[in-house]
Amino acid sequence: MKLYSLTETAKILKKSKQWVWFLIQSGRLKHEKAGRNYVITEEQIQKYLTSNK
Repeated sequence: MKLYSLTETAKILKKSKQWVWFLIQSGRLKHEKAGRNYVITEEQIQKYLTSNK
């Protein structure tokens, strides 16, 4: 299971970090908390991409 930071996720989704943060806050992108940081699994990114085509 690969984990991505907000910045890495934003690059993958071709969106801003603020947009990724909005997706997390609105519950549209599942995340995990690793210390003080949020991380997103590769599986969750794929789920988001397939559900928003």
